[in-house]
Amino acid sequence: MSKKNLLILTAISLSFLSGCNSNVAASSEEIVTNMLEAEDDIFSYYGKSTIDVYTGEEHTENITMEEYVNDKGEKKVITTNHLDNDLKTFTYNTGKQLITYDEKTNTAQSIDFALTESPMFNESPKDQIALTLDMIDETHTTEIVGEETIQGYDTYHIKATSNKKNNLLGDIDIWVDKKSWLVLKTITNNGDIRTVIEYKELDLSPSFKKETFKVDIPSDVEITPIDSENNVKTGTLDEAIKALGKAFLIFKDDELTIEKIEWYELKGELNRTEVTIYYEKDAVSMFSVSVFPTPPEADLALEESKKTVRGQHAEYMEEISSLSWDENGLRYNIMIANPSLSVDDIIKKAETMIYPK
Repeated sequence: MSKKNLLILTAISLSFLSGCNSNVAASSEEIVTNMLEAEDDIFSYYGKSTIDVYTGEEHTENITMEEYVNDKGEKKVITTNHLDNDLKTFTYNTGKQLITYDEKTNTAQSIDFALTESPMFNESPKDQIALTLDMIDETHTTEIVGEETIQGYDTYHIKATSNKKNNLLGDIDIWVDKKSWLVLKTITNNGDIRTVIEYKELDLSPSFKKETFKVDIPSDVEITPIDSENNVKTGTLDEAIKALGKAFLIFKDDELTIEKIEWYELKGELNRTEVTIYYEKDAVSMFSVSVFPTPPEADLALEESKKTVRGQHAEYMEEISSLSWDENGLRYNIMIANPSLSVDDIIKKAETMIYPK
């Protein structure tokens, strides 16, 4: 799967599993009222959905996903990749940990929720509403285009049209259940890439057996904590350069100070060391810069854009305020954290980057 396809599918899948935003046209006051009156609690449900991605006429992704969710916050998701020998991936949310097992690699990983600031794994559909279309609030025009029935459930059909060409997510159609606020169907069109995610079965009053949420992983597979696998370390600039094995560019600006430097020893398919430097101004976070060896894989190459940084072709993803470019064998990725900074501000500042003495 290409990097762009992966990003699109990930973003849409998160929206599909989460819910829908209330930031819609003024004529949608009823929807906002219903959302505010909806229950905050996580509820039980069973769902079976399909994820299909088409690139032009080619069917490039064909996945079936089964979800088992109870009102205690436990969740099991089984995905089957029909274009890869029907291999499965199992994901378990125990309420305290997220555990995944991949049949293809015969590996398992876990992450403790205490180690991540992301709340997405444990929020109710109503809570997740604010997280979904909120990320495209400034990049899309959103409107209610009708009310339709999906798998026997009454839904609002919400259309989000991209305000610019070459948007990462493109144009999006979402059908959200009026009562539960689950997103029952999503269609995304982005250039020649079309993504369709749709529930084929949905039960909002399921009866689960006790063993349904039991973590079931082959006995010969060891569960590796992600934090230890990636071996996150913090230290000085000199230590980070030594870890990466090569000097890299840094910002030299009297107004900016380095808040923290950390590096990851990534394992698995990536298998690289990645350094991230967090910059702040007057104790306020401004942006972070990640540096790692330029990936040799063609599907990880930077996408074409009109942006250039330090004379190099750059990729800019407006939806996540991310700017990337390759220079002297290293890839630099800047994530803008402060809304007062524009991408043009960052590009201008990057011209003054230097190698540490």
